[in-house]
Amino acid sequence: MRTSGVTAVNVVPEARMALNISIGGDAVTIDRRQFMAAAAAGLGSQLVSKSGDALAQTAARPLPPDSGLFPGFEAKWVHTNGADIFLRHGGTGQPMLLLHGNPQSHVCWHKVAGTLARRYHVVVADLRGYGDSVGPAAGGPDHINYSFRTMAQDQMDVMTTLGYDRFFVAGHDRGARTAHRLALDHPERVRKVALLDILPTRYVWAHPSREWALNSWHWSFMAQPDEMFERMIRAIPAREFVLRHLGRSGKPAFFDDRAVAEYVRCFTPKTFTVPARIIARLLESI
Repeated sequence: MRTSGVTAVNVVPEARMALNISIGGDAVTIDRRQFMAAAAAGLGSQLVSKSGDALAQTAARPLPPDSGLFPGFEAKWVHTNGADIFLRHGGTGQPMLLLHGNPQSHVCWHKVAGTLARRYHVVVADLRGYGDSVGPAAGGPDHINYSFRTMAQDQMDVMTTLGYDRFFVAGHDRGARTAHRLALDHPERVRKVALLDILPTRYVWAHPSREWALNSWHWSFMAQPDEMFERMIRAIPAREFVLRHLGRSGKPAFFDDRAVAEYVRCFTPKTFTVPARIIARLLESI
């Protein structure tokens, strides 16, 4: 395994789930599963940072490949509290933040971003753990590192970094729940908010139906304990799972192939672990 700056990697014999890693002569011990998941996502060197900031190494991150879906937009990394957030921004006017759903990324806005950019400065960002953004390897107590409040704070930091005190925000699905939390926690920063395709979580779990259970199978699936769903997802190609999630029976005709390719590219262990943490957090909040 090639990881920049790592001079030795050894499994600890008496603790098979741990690794001893030597970096420049300093020993670091990390969870083996976290290291393997990060390595699979191409993030091994960031995970073993001596700073202990698990996956936050913004300065060392190259910009992701340009899919050509956002002409005229600038790509940028923003380091927040424990996460590296990737975004694209462009246009002129009042700032507008757009947040995506699961299992997507900022790319989901590509068909409307250009039009909106004629009137607004549009910011499309990947939520922590999704797309190219990276959050902590560990979920933390009660999955706090992936709570909507924490994810909303990331986006507050993004807009502050871009120089905006107040802004419009719109979110879809997972992004809508993040935008909802952001508006509740920081009403003074939000001009207006649009929430797409969500119902209150408490209502959803308290009023299930056969139709909902079949169409939203991933809610219960990703909430299973002991990483069961992660092992099952690894058993099939990423593209197959992403398409089943997006269209239940395959890719909907209106999806651009380039956008789907981006969702598949970013669907790594880093990404498919995040929904489980979020859904587990939702279950605990009811």
